[in-house]
Amino acid sequence: MTAVAARKEFNPATLFPTAAPDVLKEHYVSTPPGSRPTRASKVRQILQARLRRDQHFSSKLFSDPAWDMLLELYAADSGDRRLSISRLSERTQTALTTTLRWIQALESEGLVERARHPLDGRQVFIVLTHSGRQAIDGYFDDIDRLSVI
Repeated sequence: MTAVAARKEFNPATLFPTAAPDVLKEHYVSTPPGSRPTRASKVRQILQARLRRDQHFSSKLFSDPAWDMLLELYAADSGDRRLSISRLSERTQTALTTTLRWIQALESEGLVERARHPLDGRQVFIVLTHSGRQAIDGYFDDIDRLSVI
């Protein structure tokens, strides 16, 4: 952990306060007009919209780190990628201590688990459990039936 990340008041969002959506744009590719979005692209659109929200409102007004983390992990899982704890913290623009606290809560609910890097045992990834994936799939199945998004 870096000295900056160790500070209690550290917030990764301050590293790129208004540029975050553009910096992360390659991870949130929008669906071409006229095509039906896949579930993964819907999740990426939701994540992009949440990042853009901070350009219009104070980030102090909204705080939903658990949901943001689940969406990020779902998007990563859909792209066969894994996120380290620090990367998850960056992606959700949440302080590392907050990220760790929410990971513990999500683990206790059986939604996520820690997985060691196969070649570097020091690195830990956070991944959705089968139950976590099913819960998010069920949520989006409901949303699809409602045609909300």
